[in-house]
Amino acid sequence: RPRDGKGMRFCVRSSLAVLVLLGLGRQASCFNVKGIFLSRPAALRPATEGISMQIASPSDFLSRREALSGIASAVVLSVLSSPFPAAAERSFTSMTTAVRNYGPRIKAGISFFEVDLKAAIDKQDWAAVSEAVSEKGKAYRLAYVEKYSSGVVKEVVELKGVMKIFASSITASDSEGPQTQKLYQYLTKYADFCQKMKEAAAAGDKEAATKAWIGGSFALRIFMDSVNGAIPRSVGKVDLPPPPAEAAAAFPTLKPS
Repeated sequence: RPRDGKGMRFCVRSSLAVLVLLGLGRQASCFNVKGIFLSRPAALRPATEGISMQIASPSDFLSRREALSGIASAVVLSVLSSPFPAAAERSFTSMTTAVRNYGPRIKAGISFFEVDLKAAIDKQDWAAVSEAVSEKGKAYRLAYVEKYSSGVVKEVVELKGVMKIFASSITASDSEGPQTQKLYQYLTKYADFCQKMKEAAAAGDKEAATKAWIGGSFALRIFMDSVNGAIPRSVGKVDLPPPPAEAAAAFPTLKPS
């Protein structure tokens, strides 16, 4: 038991050294020490496999200071390659920023889809309907699917749009897990309904356009209900008015977000 400041500092340093070595022992699949050595590993493996260090020849022996420096570097490497998500991702600040930046745009886009676009369908203004759900249109920009070729891959299908960015900002960490993928599915269905609405507008089919509009409204609402469920109250939800009566009648389970 230390009786002075120096003794206490020695104990703290000793404890830290033990923790570092224990941590290194857990990360490394093998750590062979004969004398003091450190050779450059043949390859770095993922953190779950550890860091492999091979026995070097006597000419490769290092000084104590160089060896300790190598141990510290190995510990840093194991931390940097840790499989756990970064603490900064999906933080209170990042979610608050996402709600502030994208919330108003999403609310305006949904309002346009449910009010203005429906009015254009009722008036059979097919030019306005087609423009809204075509590239760069107000309804289109919320979420759309883009297809293109890339190298040997003939067709790449990619979901894009402001709501896709919002979904990943709220739910994704270091990867897009099941919750994020589910939100993407809702947006993909919304994009499908927009495409059907475009086809109906080209054919001048009011019934088909209305049916596609109801489906698109449902997809938007269930997306917002799900994403709002993932937003903590401390961050603040993206509030929407009640869903349109026609969409709510078609889907009795549809609730205001």
